[in-house]
Amino acid sequence: MFEFVMAEWHQPPDYIVSHWTDELFGLMADSLISRKQREMKAMGSKQPAQQKKASVTDLANMTNMIKVVKG
Repeated sequence: MFEFVMAEWHQPPDYIVSHWTDELFGLMADSLISRKQREMKAMGSKQPAQQKKASVTDLANMTNMIKVVKG
């Protein structure tokens, strides 16, 4: 989850570790969770924990839609 959080806040991990307190990180994580739950509710998802699965055929058909970026 930490990588997802860093992408959301556009901060490298060393910045977060060096400049954020545990309390600030906790508040930011709580805020992120609340926002994501509101977004899912607004999109009409009834259960945030429910994950949709794609079949192997669906994944094979998506190969032209996926772009791999080396970072």
